[in-house]
Amino acid sequence: MENKVYFFTELKPEKVSVKIPNYFFKQGLCEEENDYIKFKITGFLVSQQNVFVIFPKGIFKSNDTSQNYFVAQILFKALLKYNKKSIQKFHINFGENNEDNSFLSLINWIVEDYKKYGLIKREFKKKEFNGDAKINWSKTIKETTPYIINGKVLYLDTISIKSLRSLNNEITTVQYLILKDIEEEYGWLLNFKIKHSSNLLDNQYTYERMRFILNNALRVTFNQKEINLYKMLLNYINNKLKATGKSDFQLLYTKYYQYIWEVICKQLFEDNANLKYLLPKPYWKVNSEIHETEQIPDILTEDNLNNLYIIDAKYYRSYDGINNLPGWKDIVKQLFYAKSIDDSKFKKIYNVFVFPSPDGDRKTNLLKHGTSSVNRKESEFGEIYSFNLNAFYAMYWYVQNEKGNVKQELLDYLDDRKRDE
Repeated sequence: MENKVYFFTELKPEKVSVKIPNYFFKQGLCEEENDYIKFKITGFLVSQQNVFVIFPKGIFKSNDTSQNYFVAQILFKALLKYNKKSIQKFHINFGENNEDNSFLSLINWIVEDYKKYGLIKREFKKKEFNGDAKINWSKTIKETTPYIINGKVLYLDTISIKSLRSLNNEITTVQYLILKDIEEEYGWLLNFKIKHSSNLLDNQYTYERMRFILNNALRVTFNQKEINLYKMLLNYINNKLKATGKSDFQLLYTKYYQYIWEVICKQLFEDNANLKYLLPKPYWKVNSEIHETEQIPDILTEDNLNNLYIIDAKYYRSYDGINNLPGWKDIVKQLFYAKSIDDSKFKKIYNVFVFPSPDGDRKTNLLKHGTSSVNRKESEFGEIYSFNLNAFYAMYWYVQNEKGNVKQELLDYLDDRKRDE
């Protein structure tokens, strides 16, 4: 059965036409105010046949359903990529499961395995003693005891290899039916459509029968890749049987998209971790002992003109007005980064804030937003230049392991000749 999909944006109030499960409120995933629902997370929440997709700040649902599906596909990949690469596993939440036991991760694994290897073509065989199949003489001679009778060698016990044709066909059918199941419910999310096979589709197996077939296959195979596949297919079936008639939830979300935004910006602006040594370390001196801490800017990057850029990836809703911009603490910290660096090593040092935004397009991802400083101290402390970065294309480049043209756009904007245009 196809899922019904609803789209939201993190912290954007929306009126809804569907009942939101109480479980979501109890878990602090959303809140209701004046008949409006506001989700406080980014990701995917599945309740029976309803799927709630919450885009990160700066990405809003479109009137074009296919575009919403495409954005959801990119978000899904971004969350899984971040979870795979980050050491902070708590940033991504799979509900009561870890990633290995997450239903959404499971169906993604099954589909990716199919895309890589296709439907399994396996000839199951069974070794039989004194069976009615053709005798395998090499195994018989090697594994059984011969008898000498009247000068002749006789084998009273024989070994034959029997092809399990029924199981061969059944295991392919089970895999196909599960993939068809996934396509109907989550094909929109995984960008997946399996090639139609009327012969396989005619086999209407129950989940219980599928489980029986897979368990039989596990008993007669020793190939690790096949074992992994059968276990994943079994996990899918067990999930389905467990969820039958119950209010089951499948979750993949984060309350900490700001960390993903930071990683995205590191990739796009080409963060150079080797430049961290430039920042002097603050310290405490207690009982004549020095205890150092660190200054940790999000991103340090250079250009080929010996300019340094100190960039802070700010997961703020700049599009919602001045009250949603960074405050005193963030401004002062950013200004101090530049102030503490030995400026004789660089032609110029630039301070930059980058916000997620719906503005911009594929060609122009980065747009000027404004500046920040301390009143009447601009010449002493300098300024912070703020930019809006298209949140969707930034996420898209991240998933594609590409950089786009974002850094060059920043360099062009901060060129002395263009800054005040």
